Amino acid sequence: MDDGLKQRLVGAIVLVALAVIFIPMIFNDAKLGPENIRVAIPPRPEAPLLEIKKPEALTRQAEKQQKLTDIKEKPPAVAEQSPEILPNGWTLQLASFQERANADLLRDRLRETGYKAYVKFRPHEQPPLARVFVGPELDRKILDKYKQDLQKQFKLEGIVVRFMQDE
Repeated sequence: MDDGLKQRLVGAIVLVALAVIFIPMIFNDAKLGPENIRVAIPPRPEAPLLEIKKPEALTRQAEKQQKLTDIKEKPPAVAEQSPEILPNGWTLQLASFQERANADLLRDRLRETGYKAYVKFRPHEQPPLARVFVGPELDRKILDKYKQDLQKQFKLEGIVVRFMQDE
């Protein structure tokens, strides 16, 4: 068969297929789009209004608490800041592992030698990591000493980071 004839036949078949697909769409008068769909939504029910009464015992107790807080001295300026900003102390991050079992093994070895060690597992990170920490301590100098001791004992280079309670 001639190449020109083949090309004409393929072109004709493609045009016929497109016509079969698109001509009914063009001449279809019934529009069933989202603007023509109607949904009956019932009216909002009316809720009865409720009165809330304060118990007298609680209001008396609150007044006593207010008097007690007025009597006490104001806390230091540091305590006036929001707890989200202030660290609760310091902690020493020693290692990060992809396998939690390895982190647990290191934690157990540290606990056997007398350190307060714990693991934080973060599955939402990519890759998921299990971090091994020692602490927390309020005094950073204590953790600096731990860091030197752990470097000698376990050959681990740690990082002193802030410990936040909600982590």
